[in-house]
Amino acid sequence: MKLSLQWKWFGALALLLAASLLVINICIDFFLSPYLFERIQADLERNAILASEVFESRLRARPVETEEINALAHAIAKRTGVRMTVIAPDGRVMAESDKPPDQLRSIENHLNRPEVQAAIQRGIGSATRHSDTIHADLLYVAVAVRPENLSGIVRVAIPLHEIKQTTDRVQHIVAMASMGVGTMAIPFLFWMARRTSGPIDEMRRMAMRVAQGDFRVQAPTWMKDELGELGGALNEMAGQLENDITRLKRLENMRKEFVANVSHELRTPLSMIKGYVETLLDEQPPDQQTARQFVRTIQKHSNRLEALIDDLLTISALESQQTRLHFESASLHSIATDAISEFSKQARTKSISFAMEIPETFPRVEADIQRLNQVFSNLLDNAIKYTQSGGYIKISSKENKNDVEVCIADSGPGILPEHLPHIFERFYRVEKARSRELGGTGLGLSIVKHIIGVHGGRVWVESEPGKGSRFFFTLPKI
Repeated sequence: MKLSLQWKWFGALALLLAASLLVINICIDFFLSPYLFERIQADLERNAILASEVFESRLRARPVETEEINALAHAIAKRTGVRMTVIAPDGRVMAESDKPPDQLRSIENHLNRPEVQAAIQRGIGSATRHSDTIHADLLYVAVAVRPENLSGIVRVAIPLHEIKQTTDRVQHIVAMASMGVGTMAIPFLFWMARRTSGPIDEMRRMAMRVAQGDFRVQAPTWMKDELGELGGALNEMAGQLENDITRLKRLENMRKEFVANVSHELRTPLSMIKGYVETLLDEQPPDQQTARQFVRTIQKHSNRLEALIDDLLTISALESQQTRLHFESASLHSIATDAISEFSKQARTKSISFAMEIPETFPRVEADIQRLNQVFSNLLDNAIKYTQSGGYIKISSKENKNDVEVCIADSGPGILPEHLPHIFERFYRVEKARSRELGGTGLGLSIVKHIIGVHGGRVWVESEPGKGSRFFFTLPKI
């Protein structure tokens, strides 16, 4: 069975807690008993030293009888809770707190006891062994009374089973506490596992929904930690992915529309050329004058095809960024003057006048002169085509804070408001029949928009029906 992340996380936390409590109990088992033994031995040594000092003070004051020594040993043992033995220098037991006075003579000589020998030699000694007197394992500590002039040995002892009982009691308390902590910690561990794994599981479901194309779902971001940052990043990524997919769909639609438009634009002149060629190759060709007229029509449509292909290659190169622009300092006055000179013949044919209002001192721009000349040419060509005979075209400029602005205005019929948002789209024509009649490819304004865009500027149009049109574009200043 596949466990969820929540249960895996809960199991890991529970295992970690159990391992920690087990280590604590094992450490107590290994270290508590030696520690208690050392502490009790130190206490016994203090008790033995204090008892030896008491006996020494009594001996200095006056001679002490055996009965008094035995009574004093019983009194000290009662207060301290330890077994006390007083041993004469020759090993004879003078007092024993666990035996009545009448049984002292039956106790064997203690001179050869290890702790007694150590006390005689070094002043203090200890040993652990079985006592034949009380039939139990004891810890002994012996201290010499007046070692320089040995008056006797005071020995204290405690049964080892008391140390074991203390150790067992502590181990039992710790074990019970561990069980209690473990039991109380289980709900907390479950809450922690759920709090941590819950957002991750929500993010997983969110990612699966996004993979299926549902971008409305959002990852949780309420956590003030790395998970919250991850949720925010996932939401941002999903939003960016949605935008990218929308953009790709839009580009795909534009591509399909572009292919359809290109096919349509190519089909018309090709059909015309094919029809006239077939007529010229007919078994009964037209007369010479009609044939020449057909050839001129074929030439006209061939020129239109050539212009369309050139514009398609230009806009394709601009969109794919395959064309490298050669930026240099450029004078808008010089470029505009050259463009006006180029179209002066067409303008005179329609009695259209030019008004040039870009001064020679106008700020220069960083631009590709050839592409910028194409912008002026396309806009002027467009203005001449749609301006009636006797009209005018004005080229003006304005300096802004960060850029310069150029306006090409004409006195043509103007553009209806519903056409203005689409005027720079590829193959968009306000009057399709008239545009083809005038030789337009439908790509000129789109090329203008792309060229200005790669220069870091923007382009727009303002127009009112009957009041002409004004085409604007901006370029960054040097």
